Amino acid sequence: FFSGFATSIIVALMYNFYITLLTLGLMPLIAVSLAWLVKLNSEQAQVKNRAYGAASAVAHESFTGLRTILSLGACGSFKKKYEASTEEARRVGVYTSLKLGIANGAMLASFNLLFMTIGLFSGWALQKQVNETGCNPAHGPGFPPTLNTLSIPCNKVFPVGDFSSGFGGIGIFIAMCCVAQAGQFLG
Repeated sequence: FFSGFATSIIVALMYNFYITLLTLGLMPLIAVSLAWLVKLNSEQAQVKNRAYGAASAVAHESFTGLRTILSLGACGSFKKKYEASTEEARRVGVYTSLKLGIANGAMLASFNLLFMTIGLFSGWALQKQVNETGCNPAHGPGFPPTLNTLSIPCNKVFPVGDFSSGFGGIGIFIAMCCVAQAGQFLG
């Protein structure tokens, strides 16, 4: 697994050094939020079972001793015990659900931050390429030259298949795929 991880990172660095470092820099944030979410998911059932266990014990006690409870007129005290235990279970359920919702939000926010950062960087890289070379990908094969007369088609600047600049869309895409593959090797 380590060789696959290392190979993926090396290939990603070869295609686009910046996007690879940017993605790897945000990975700890995603890893922490994912670890928190997994921990809460695994603990949630145990916490709820403990909380509902008390209510279940009161219900079991009242049903097994129903004749005694009725003969002593202790229905009110058992009702109060059951209501208190179910209220505690509800409070625990709400609290764990709130924590789980915050953890889910943190996980989604970390992914949104990653995508936003990569999108902003990709837009900057594309604009840099257009400014430096005049190559505008929107003016590629199949688009009439009248759409954008200020730029020249990309295939006249870079031969088709030459992505050596790393700032082309394919370089960014391959770098992101390689980092994602490296993450799968770690998982």
